Amino acid sequence: MKVLTFGGAGFLGSSLDKEFKKNNIENFVYDNLLTGKRENIDIKTHFINGDISDIKQIEKYFLSIKPEIVIHLAAIHHIPTAESNPLNTIETNLKGTSNILEILSKNNFQGRFGFASTGGIYKDIGNNPLTENSEIDPIGIYPLSKYFSEKIIDYYVKSGKANFKTTNFRLFNLVGKSETNDHLLPAILKQIYKGDNVSHGNLKPYRDYVHVDDVSSLITLWILDKSSKPIPQNMNVCSGKHFSVNEVINICAKVTNKEIRFIFDEKRARKTDRLFQLGSNQLAKNRYSWNLKKDLKIGIKDLWEDILSHQ
Repeated sequence: MKVLTFGGAGFLGSSLDKEFKKNNIENFVYDNLLTGKRENIDIKTHFINGDISDIKQIEKYFLSIKPEIVIHLAAIHHIPTAESNPLNTIETNLKGTSNILEILSKNNFQGRFGFASTGGIYKDIGNNPLTENSEIDPIGIYPLSKYFSEKIIDYYVKSGKANFKTTNFRLFNLVGKSETNDHLLPAILKQIYKGDNVSHGNLKPYRDYVHVDDVSSLITLWILDKSSKPIPQNMNVCSGKHFSVNEVINICAKVTNKEIRFIFDEKRARKTDRLFQLGSNQLAKNRYSWNLKKDLKIGIKDLWEDILSHQ
């Protein structure tokens, strides 16, 4: 089986590459390496240095590879980067998605298309689990770009332009090694490595963290699924447990065996943020018998060991 993975040299892509190797899935990675790294994926993995803004290049390699599965992970998703240049984020994320869909449509692709969306598209409903049917209300340019990408996918499906099956993987907060963006956990752990003080913004927000390897396991189950049942159009990818920033820092202290002094940094406090983000993973569990094997503490330990190994 051939899989074409756009953005496949990044955080999730590197974990997927390992999972694909275990399951004899032939992986073709298409990445511009702006945030991804070639060393993140196996030296034997097919690699294409390409950009999702280049529709001619996408078509060239799509026709050459003839994949049965296409997975779209490529995007600007580091929140500060996205917020600092909204126009570039919109253009990259929406145009890239549109380019890929247009090539699949034009060339009558009939396989499966998996899109990396985000749990950030949901409305904050407080300390209650978000299901795939929860109300949508994205806050911030990144979740907005993912929401509109989902709507573009929906247009291709409903208009009949898409002869392929699609699933939006609504990813919550991924944790584990080979992180390629300076999100909360790598930012905290890198500060701990340099000293013992942690500078951050608000400690109150709760987030649902899921290990990147568990995410890869679910996506691989989706790829290998031979059931006659329709694949889910939208699927939460989360742990079903959430932690405050303060709780995350405490776990980091235990994992690193450091006493941490917290320093509030107003510059790091987001102007627009939600207090709660807890996902329900019941659909994924019921549909694919998905079992999570690694919790937040393991994810932090994996990331910490990865940081130490690269110093």
